[in-house]
Amino acid sequence: MDNKDESKAKALKSHRNVARLNRYHEELPPTSLPRGQEGEQQPSDLRAAVHRQEEEQQSSPPIAAPQQDVPVGFVNQKEDLRLSSEEITRLRQKAAVRHHLAAIVRDSLGTMSPATMPTADLEALIARLSEEQQKYLADPVAPEVWNQILFDLPHHLDAAGLLGPLLRDKSIVEIMVNGPDCLFVERVGGQIERWPEVFSDEEEITSTVNAMLAHTGGHLSVQSPLLDGRLPDGSRLHGVHADLSPQGTCITIRKSQELLTMNSLLHNGTVDARIARFLRACVRSKQNLLISGGTGTGKTTLLAILCREIPQQERVVAVESISEIQFDLPNAINLETRLPSEEGKGEISPRELIRNALRMRPSRIVVGEVRGGEALELLQVMNTGHPGSMGTIHSSSARNALARMQTSTLLAGIDLPMLFVSQLVSDALDFVVHLKREASGVRRVTAVEEVLHLEGGTILTQTIFEWIAEPGKQGHHAATGLPPRRLEEIEEVDDLPDNFFREEM
Repeated sequence: MDNKDESKAKALKSHRNVARLNRYHEELPPTSLPRGQEGEQQPSDLRAAVHRQEEEQQSSPPIAAPQQDVPVGFVNQKEDLRLSSEEITRLRQKAAVRHHLAAIVRDSLGTMSPATMPTADLEALIARLSEEQQKYLADPVAPEVWNQILFDLPHHLDAAGLLGPLLRDKSIVEIMVNGPDCLFVERVGGQIERWPEVFSDEEEITSTVNAMLAHTGGHLSVQSPLLDGRLPDGSRLHGVHADLSPQGTCITIRKSQELLTMNSLLHNGTVDARIARFLRACVRSKQNLLISGGTGTGKTTLLAILCREIPQQERVVAVESISEIQFDLPNAINLETRLPSEEGKGEISPRELIRNALRMRPSRIVVGEVRGGEALELLQVMNTGHPGSMGTIHSSSARNALARMQTSTLLAGIDLPMLFVSQLVSDALDFVVHLKREASGVRRVTAVEEVLHLEGGTILTQTIFEWIAEPGKQGHHAATGLPPRRLEEIEEVDDLPDNFFREEM
C-alpha cells in the first residue's frame, strides 16, 4: 500500500463512527440562511468529518471551538485599516481553498446533512477531503491554516457563505463589502472595524448575493447591476455589481434588529428622559413628525420606535423601499416599492403606494424615507385628515430638512409655485426631529424643532430641545425654555409639569 492509500485508509478508519458525527451535528445551532428549499434538512456540521488524523492531532493542538456568543475576532482596530498586499494574497489563498472545499461538500451533501448521509457516501466524502488536504498541503498552505479552514467549513455551507458568521453575530448591525479584498462591519456601539477575511474572487461575491436572495428572485449581474432585497431574517441587502465600481462588487447589509424601545434610546444617550416623554406625547396626540439626519444616524430606528407608541386601536400603513419597520400593532400593513424589471416594466413607486394607501382606510401613513416626488403625497396626507403621519428625510439640519421637503415636492413633476409649496410644508409638518452621529459612533437627537408658520416666504420654526456639546466634557440635552405652540394638544394625552420646558428642571 503506497503512502496515499495508507493516508486515505487512516482517515476512513478514524471517522467511521457516524454517531460521533451526529453528536456534533446536534450541538451546532441551526443556520439562519438555508441554501436549499424551505423545509429541507441542511448541512450543519462537518467538524467530525474533517478532524485531523490521529498522528497530526497529537503533534499540533486542535483549534478550540469558539463559544456561540463570542463575536468574531477582528484586526486592525487602529486608524490605518488597510491590509498589505502580502496579507491580501495570504487571505485570498485561504479563501480559495475554503471556497473549493465548500463546493465539494455542498455537491456531495445535496439537501442532506452529515447526520443523515449514508455511511458509504460519508466515508467517500471524507476520503475526498483527505485527498484535497494532501494536494493543498503540497502548496504553501500552513497546516494550522488548513486546520482552521476545515474547522470553519460548516459555517460556510449555507447561502450566506463567508458572511454567515457575521450575520449570526448579534453585536454586528451592518456589513459592508467593498470588493473581494475589503470587508467592514459596524458594531452595536457604532464602531467601524475591518474583518480579517476576504472573498476568493468576484464570482464568489455575486454567487453569494444571488444565493442569499434566491427566494426573492433577485439577481445581481452585468445586466442588473443594482439590487435591493430583503433576507429571510428581515435584513436589508443592497448590491452594486463590479461593472459599476472599480473596487469590485459592493454589498451593504443592514441587519434586522430586535424590536427596540424608547428605553433603548435612553440607555444609548440618543435622547434624554424629557425628549423621550415629549416624543411619546407627540405621537399619541397625533402630531405630524419629520425625522431628519444624515446616513446612518438612526432615522429609521427612531421612526420604528415612535411607531410603537401609536395606540393599538389605530390602523397604520407604512410605505418603504425595503420593509424595516416592525409594528407592534394588530392592524398595521407594510407596503414595499418595486424596481422595474430588466425590460423596464413592473415598477411600483412610493407615490403610487401612498396614493393606494389612502384607499386602505388608514388612521396614519408612515413613509420610510422621502427621496423625491413622494414628498407631495406625504404632505397632502398630513393635510387631509391623517394626523400623526410620519416620515424621514436625509438632511444636514432641521432647517435643511424643511428646504429638502420643498425641493422634493417640486420633483413630483407638477408645476407648483414655490410659495404654495412652502405653505404646504408649513401647514403639514408640526415637528422636525434631527439626529446626528458623533465621531465615536453614538447617535444623538440634536434638535427638536417646532414648525410655526410661513412669513414672507420663509418657514418659521422654534427649537424646543437641543444637544449642547461641551469641548472636553460630556455634552447634554437641554430645553430652550420655549414651550411649543401646540402644547394644549399635547397635554390632552400627557399632563406635562409646568417646568418641563425650562432650561433646568
